Amino acid sequence: IAVGHDSVWVANSLSDSVSRIDPDKGAVVATIPVDDQPVALAVVEDGLWVANARSGTVSHVTSGQQPTVERVQAGNDPHAIAAGLDAVWVANSQDGTVNRIDPATGSIDKTIPVGPDPTGLALGAGSVWVSSGSGGGVKRIDPESGVVASVALGSQSGGISTGSVWLWVGVRGPAAGRRARAA
Repeated sequence: IAVGHDSVWVANSLSDSVSRIDPDKGAVVATIPVDDQPVALAVVEDGLWVANARSGTVSHVTSGQQPTVERVQAGNDPHAIAAGLDAVWVANSQDGTVNRIDPATGSIDKTIPVGPDPTGLALGAGSVWVSSGSGGGVKRIDPESGVVASVALGSQSGGISTGSVWLWVGVRGPAAGRRARAA
């Protein structure tokens, strides 16, 4: 689920589409075909980016009256997506990589190895943060250089989010979540 353009957007993994919902009416106003198994969404100024897990693609959907859909081949099993820091970022869980997509050209300009099973992305404190579902912990990517650093927060991390100061990460084990200073 993502919010933007006066709408709520929902990925429909079983029907390979995204739905645009008018929150005032509580009604679906458009359903747009994308690619196989959309699983993650990121709203941008001109529309929406969608990670399609099964097809290994990312779809860029424009938000106008007649939306268009452009596809970019990503890595294997893109599972998370975030937009910001002058790029669209896609975590490919089976490749252990993150793609940096130039939103102006719609092309991948960097593929960054981050370790096993990247399944979550967050942007904050001038960095790209990546969580791993199978033991890779948390990684911090410098968006300009692509340099990756490990952050010790637990081996199996899940959901990830940033605030003004803190990075919040869901982890498996006795502690349900952890935080680290993002700034």
